[in-house]
Amino acid sequence: MGKLILVAVLTCIVTAAFFLILGWTNWVRHYRHSRRKDYDPLLKHPTMFDVRRLLLEGEKDLALRVYRRIFRRNDQKAKEEVDQLDKSLPR
Repeated sequence: MGKLILVAVLTCIVTAAFFLILGWTNWVRHYRHSRRKDYDPLLKHPTMFDVRRLLLEGEKDLALRVYRRIFRRNDQKAKEEVDQLDKSLPR
C-alpha cells in the first residue's frame, strides 16, 4: 500500500514537471519568434514610433499587432489605418 502511494505521488510530480517544462519551452519559443527585428512583445508602452519603425523595416504584421495594442482597434479598422500610414511613409 505504501509503495503504491509513493509511485502515485512520484508519477504526479514527474507529470507536473513535464507539463511545466513543456509550457516553458513553448513560451520561450513564442517569445523568441516575436522578437523579430527587435520587437519585444512585452513592451509595456509601445508607441507610434514603434509602428512606424516596423513599417519601414517591412514588418507590417508586427506593426499591425502593435497598432492594435496601442489603440485597441478591431482587425478591419486597424488594418485600414495601418495601410494608410504605410502609404504615407516615404520610401
